[in-house]
Amino acid sequence: MWAPQRSSGAPEPLNTMRPVVGGSDPRGERGGLSPASHRPWRLISDLLTSSRSRWLFRAIFVLIFVLPTLVLMIVSIRQYHEEATRTVTKAKELQGILAATIVTEKVKAQFDLGVSFATRPLLIRNVEQGRWQDAMHVLDGVLEQYREIDRIVLYDLGGVIKADLPAAGVVGQSRVDKEWYWEFSKRRQPYLSGVYLRGAEPRAYVVSLILPVHRAPAAEPAGAAGEDVIAILQVQLNLRGFSDWTSADGGRKGVIYIFDQYGHVVHHSRRRDVNALVDFSSVEIVRKALAGQSGVELNFNPVEQETRVASYRALPGYGWGVVVTQAAEEAYAERDRNLRTYYLTYAGLAVLSLLLALAILRMIMMQRASEEQHKELALLDELTGLHNRRGFVVLSSRQLTAADRLNQKLFFIYVDLNGMKLINDRFGHQEGDRALVDTAEILRSTFRDIDIKARIGGDEFVVLGIVANGFDGELVGKRLRQVTAGFVADNPRHYELSLSTGIVLYDPEHPCSLEELMERGDRLMYETKPRRPERATRRKTIPGHREVS
Repeated sequence: MWAPQRSSGAPEPLNTMRPVVGGSDPRGERGGLSPASHRPWRLISDLLTSSRSRWLFRAIFVLIFVLPTLVLMIVSIRQYHEEATRTVTKAKELQGILAATIVTEKVKAQFDLGVSFATRPLLIRNVEQGRWQDAMHVLDGVLEQYREIDRIVLYDLGGVIKADLPAAGVVGQSRVDKEWYWEFSKRRQPYLSGVYLRGAEPRAYVVSLILPVHRAPAAEPAGAAGEDVIAILQVQLNLRGFSDWTSADGGRKGVIYIFDQYGHVVHHSRRRDVNALVDFSSVEIVRKALAGQSGVELNFNPVEQETRVASYRALPGYGWGVVVTQAAEEAYAERDRNLRTYYLTYAGLAVLSLLLALAILRMIMMQRASEEQHKELALLDELTGLHNRRGFVVLSSRQLTAADRLNQKLFFIYVDLNGMKLINDRFGHQEGDRALVDTAEILRSTFRDIDIKARIGGDEFVVLGIVANGFDGELVGKRLRQVTAGFVADNPRHYELSLSTGIVLYDPEHPCSLEELMERGDRLMYETKPRRPERATRRKTIPGHREVS
């Protein structure tokens, strides 16, 4: 049964409704994604909002956005770390090479100076004639000219002191117990000694250049190599003089030290007391350099509890070695600063990716919520808030299926608002809308929340519910009339508000379709409705209905 409708040229009032034809969703006909492109998006939306494992899929969805940034961060930082570390290692290696080159050149220069002393003709002639003191006087002024030289001593080949400068009262003493004498005696070649404590006063740790004094060329007899050596010249170098031998740059807070062939420190940039023997022979990098190896590695200093980057190099030909070392924190300071910048940058990108993922996820969830809301609104009557015809068909079809499966009885009530046309004509459509809203409120007050209540036409309403504890149609009708009377008493109108009903019981033992159920309810309601000339012809079918098996 439908209320009269206006012509298409005028706005359609809310209290009139057009039947919904078919079950298709008109939104699918509008612009937007095509069906083919809509399916993947719908699948993603379903996984993120409707699936049982939606929280897992949401985590995966967020991870898809964040993971590339994390992978890029790991790869980039690792690559930069390796390159920056190689750069520091190469720089330390170059510093070690430079320091070793400088020390080697310094040692060579000292040897050249000592050789110039040992090859002075007057010194050689005096030694040949046994005038040792006169030979020493040839070198007068050398100590004042070369500050790094502490003493100069002349020995015979037996290691006995024959003359010294300055005189220290040690002439006649033997030094055959010294390391340098043993080494020189093997080859009678120029030799650079290790650090030792000299016997002359003042006692101090020194390093000596041991130089052979050869006969004059004209007096050289034929014989084996080294048999022309007639004396030993010793040039003692104080350890303070080695401070300018390490002019290479060791970096901020860097340390450069020189050690002899026994691992004793000749010079250390942090050394304060030169009158003490410092033994580094147990240090791993020192042992490697003494073995002729060179390289760069991390070295832990147990004294200062500090890890350092150390470049060690051997001095070929002399047996000494050089180490350039710097605290790892300082050596890698620039690298670590840049790494922190990398971390902060990628952390920011990761956060942005996370926020983007969350924003898209929220947009998908909001869109799905909006779709559900629109879908729900599409099943609701805009005026009364009850379900519309489509909503009733959808929900009732499910209810019938469940009733058949559970062998559960249902009741169906067809309700018609009496005199709707007269209300519209006499009081206007606004009052007609009000009457429909009142009817909806009466139905809500009469029936349970779980009962399906709908407005399926202009003045037509239906109710479908589950039968509990027996069913008496007369009691239901009486209850509806009582509620209607109470509502009218509490809310007086300019017209009489009355309802006609047709009440039907659905028994799953004798199933029927939803259309048949409504036709029976409609027929019963029509039989009880007051006969009035304004009543329009009732529509008997429900387009889009589902047959119940």
